[in-house]
Amino acid sequence: MKKALYSGSSLIALSAAFAVFAAAPVALGEAVGVTGAVNPSATGTPPGAATRPLVLGSEVVFNERIVTGADGQAHVLFLDQSSMIVGPNSTVVIDQFVYDPRANTGQMAATLTRGTLRFIGGKLSQQGAATLRTPVATIGIRGTDVGVTHEETTTNVRVG
Repeated sequence: MKKALYSGSSLIALSAAFAVFAAAPVALGEAVGVTGAVNPSATGTPPGAATRPLVLGSEVVFNERIVTGADGQAHVLFLDQSSMIVGPNSTVVIDQFVYDPRANTGQMAATLTRGTLRFIGGKLSQQGAATLRTPVATIGIRGTDVGVTHEETTTNVRVG
């Protein structure tokens, strides 16, 4: 049985947390989004900081490494209104996130080194300014819903 990624009350709390981040352009070391839902065994490691458990509303920063265990999942909501669901037994790094909300411009890139993720496009991907990488593939995203799985030397991509 699949676990629900978020409930009505968590969406209200998340909306309030997310509104705080949406006001100014993002610079190195600043938050690029927040976790919208987290199931057990999900951690984040910001650059130069200790690994911490992710909980509802945790800030996610540029170059953060997100790792999930066998029963873990993490839903990240980015400032450009895109989102990424990191599945169980996965490792993802937010390689790049530059976003100017006034102009709705910027770039984002993430690397999946193992496991599964689902990316739901936002303002940056509508402009073709989002990229997902694995050890064997680079996937340019243009305003869509993409599922990516990487195991050992194989990457599978599902669009829509």
